[in-house]
Amino acid sequence: MEIETGDRKGLEMAAAETFPGEEFEARVSALGASAGRELPALAEWLEDYGVAALFVRPGAEGSPPVTAVLYTYDGSSRFALRRLSVEEFLADIELDPETAFGDYRAIAASGGEWEMGPWSSPDIPPLTVPVRTLLAEVDALLWPSTAPLAAPDGAQHAERLAGLLAELCATYPTGDGGAVASVEIQHQTGARHRVEVQAGQLEWLASLIKNELETCRNAHADGNGMCAHCAGTGEAGQGR
Repeated sequence: MEIETGDRKGLEMAAAETFPGEEFEARVSALGASAGRELPALAEWLEDYGVAALFVRPGAEGSPPVTAVLYTYDGSSRFALRRLSVEEFLADIELDPETAFGDYRAIAASGGEWEMGPWSSPDIPPLTVPVRTLLAEVDALLWPSTAPLAAPDGAQHAERLAGLLAELCATYPTGDGGAVASVEIQHQTGARHRVEVQAGQLEWLASLIKNELETCRNAHADGNGMCAHCAGTGEAGQGR
């Protein structure tokens, strides 16, 4: 694979949709439901080709599985949306699937301290993610319809935690005004889940963690075995 810094010829800017830069984070988050798995590490790697965000959908029969969010570079601070087949995308970025990221695959095979760089060869740029994370995204792109996409370790739990927290905050407002903070859960793949919370909900979270710490201490051999969440009563109620 050869990509020269600053080369933007690969992806034409014709796109199905455009949206303002200020909508970028919200639109990219919303795309995940329809466009499939986000590939943030690979998108960052391909930024010189105008790629701002990248998604791949496994088993996408009858519709292009690759969704690329592109910089428009027209001075408007807008992004373009383009959907393509894997073959079209690989051709646009001049990526040979037979040799894609061969250097990084060799580094991953060596393991350990070599995972993040820097490396002795100047032709192998350091990464902001582990090599294996990037390679997992490359493989998801190259074979989106022939192999199931196993979620990276913990990714599904990060998404579930954010979903449950969002459900809690939306279903049970604390009546003390609007959101005063946001809780962001970021997985090592770069996937981010942000939840807006009220002051009272922040206190709930602090109490939850405090009680869990106490419960874990109580579970030790020299502890009293009491659940700190319910104070040993097994009941839910005020102050629990």
